[in-house]
Amino acid sequence: MRAVRLHEFDGVLTVEDLPDAEPADGEVLFELAYAPVAPLDVWITKGYLPFVSLPYTPGLSAVGSVDGRPIAIGMGSGMGMQRDGTWRERAAVPAASIIDLPDGIDLAQAAAVGSSISTASRLVGDVGQVTDQDVLLVLGASGGTGSLAVQLAKATGATVWGQTSRAEKADYVRSLGADGVAVAATGDDIPAALGDVHPTVVFDGLGGRFTAGAVEAAAPGARIIQFGSSAGLELTVPVRTFYGKGLVLRGFGGMGGPPPDPDALRAASEAVYAGVAEGRYSMAVETLPLDQADEARRRIVEHEVRGKLLLTP
Repeated sequence: MRAVRLHEFDGVLTVEDLPDAEPADGEVLFELAYAPVAPLDVWITKGYLPFVSLPYTPGLSAVGSVDGRPIAIGMGSGMGMQRDGTWRERAAVPAASIIDLPDGIDLAQAAAVGSSISTASRLVGDVGQVTDQDVLLVLGASGGTGSLAVQLAKATGATVWGQTSRAEKADYVRSLGADGVAVAATGDDIPAALGDVHPTVVFDGLGGRFTAGAVEAAAPGARIIQFGSSAGLELTVPVRTFYGKGLVLRGFGGMGGPPPDPDALRAASEAVYAGVAEGRYSMAVETLPLDQADEARRRIVEHEVRGKLLLTP
């Protein structure tokens, strides 16, 4: 069995031959079709979240098959955290964590949305509480979570704007259903890029100066949900603007705070996969073979990915 392996944090990702996986009680044998490469996968390999043991196989989610039927690995599997991850040809996974996929679904599309369902659905739902009365700004809208969040928020009837740092990604963001696109290479560019648009909700997966730009552009009373740090680990906001507008800044992380309700998350996952099968949700997809995992990691760090990058055997 071929698997991606890491022997030191921030070291080179290589592909090695390992013994075949053997499921224990309560586990099933999973055959990989596609495994997404998410920013969290990358930060784990760099040692920023040192809760894994080396040597280590990354990969938090995947789609493939169990006994010939198409499945996704859902939340609660522990893959890529409590156990080696999904960037390998076969894996033993907890049977309770698998989600059956609709017949005929495009497995690459299922993998692309799968790693973002938990974050995006909760951003739109119980965390952000987006309604048809809101004007939403999604920072990093061309990325995986941003792409899905735009589509899920549009389904609520909200007015949705997406931000991207590169003009060549603007058409892609519009193709997701965004009502407008703010091309802003820095946080300071956000107010001008939005013009007269003042969002009532902001999904901020970037951090750094982008949060300050969102504060400047936001409507009075707006809520800003900060869930990532792709553009910087520190936040500096204009304090007078922040309290003058009565803004709410909430932190949201998949590994912190109250855990999601498992039944609600499974229902959300099934609804999104049904939408993929019906053509209502989609995402730009690029694929690389397992032995190019190091290149995949580099492209995530350099913000060169539009939509989702997948590894495939």
